[in-house]
Amino acid sequence: MRPATLFAIAVLCLAGCGKPAQMGSDPEVFRAVDALYTAVTRRRTPLLEQCAANVEKLRAADKIPEAAYAELNGIIERARDGDWKPAADRLHWFMRGQKRT
Repeated sequence: MRPATLFAIAVLCLAGCGKPAQMGSDPEVFRAVDALYTAVTRRRTPLLEQCAANVEKLRAADKIPEAAYAELNGIIERARDGDWKPAADRLHWFMRGQKRT
């Protein structure tokens, strides 16, 4: 397993079934997560990679808080490993737990 995958698994385990990390209220971040949901639920690897790059770009611009980034990165790694359904389920849980401010 890749180190990033191990990190993602650890983050998911620590996150448990509690409340998801909040990603903030930036509309660009909401659009990015929505696109990620499409990529994961449709199992589209090229779109997944585009979304992963966009999440990285948004994190570098400090638009995604670290905890939310870790959650999204874990979901991306899970999908990359071919665990599409669990990744989709986790992303759905993450999205439903967001509070718009």
